[in-house]
Amino acid sequence: MSDITLVLDEQQELEFDVEVQGITTDNVDVRFVLESTGMNFAFPGKLEKGIVTIDIPILSQYLKPDTYEGKLEFVFEGEKYFAPMKTKVELVQPVKIAAEVKETKKVNSPSVMEEIKAPTVRVRQVKTINEKILENLDAFAKASNKDELLEMYNEKVVKEENIKEALSLIDAVCKNGKGKSFKDYIKES
Repeated sequence: MSDITLVLDEQQELEFDVEVQGITTDNVDVRFVLESTGMNFAFPGKLEKGIVTIDIPILSQYLKPDTYEGKLEFVFEGEKYFAPMKTKVELVQPVKIAAEVKETKKVNSPSVMEEIKAPTVRVRQVKTINEKILENLDAFAKASNKDELLEMYNEKVVKEENIKEALSLIDAVCKNGKGKSFKDYIKES
């Protein structure tokens, strides 16, 4: 595992906290060295108020994704050399996602294969739920509790016969000569 991870095709900045004792920092050269097989890369830096800043350029044209050795170097007054830190540096590819059309297929559009004849359906006027509630408002007002009110509502507004009648009407429309019931029609959809 590396201590530093850099993206190959991005310009980045490294910062290091540094404590220098026993020598003045007025005349100091700072650099970060990235060691590669056959060639080392040195990146100059700045030391200000105990912080070293190193600008790392885009490296993708010089190096491949891998883990390299890196070190922070100081040269004081052109004579005294110090390398107080060595680290592992991992160079990684940026995240890229590419997509291309592999194959296109023609999707068959639906065509009319047969004429469907629906049976004639008689429609009678059905009162809406609101109309049924208004019609039975006086009876609802006489209910002594919530359960009694709910029972009256189910009895006077929602009737089982109406539901059965509606389902048989839907079945008649869905069969359309194919012998399918409403339940079968829903399962296929």
